[in-house]
Amino acid sequence: MVEGARLSSGKVLVEEFFESLAGRKFRDGLRRVSGMDLLAAIALRFEDLARTGTLPIPRELNELRSDIWEIKAERVRLPFYWTQIPFASRAIRLTHGFIKATAKTPRKEIDCAIWVRKEDLK
Repeated sequence: MVEGARLSSGKVLVEEFFESLAGRKFRDGLRRVSGMDLLAAIALRFEDLARTGTLPIPRELNELRSDIWEIKAERVRLPFYWTQIPFASRAIRLTHGFIKATAKTPRKEIDCAIWVRKEDLK
């Protein structure tokens, strides 16, 4: 199961990120990529994860810090943490999303994911 982490205010940052992708276009080197293409790439990652239980590490799945992981789809990064669901197996709780522009995941994005996780678990 894949869910969006909820802040104490009720906001779900990853939903806002997905909505922001829908009508946008991005440059990826010399080619243009639509937000809808990125959303499709994300959906394929989730499908692979549901089918196999994992993704290729570190190409599509990466541990960042403090039990925070990220799913990679093109230039999109989706930080998440694993949670236990009663009477079921583990679920992914997405904290937020961002377009990666540097070689390393920015510290502020990791800190944001940790903060969202704490808010969600309250």
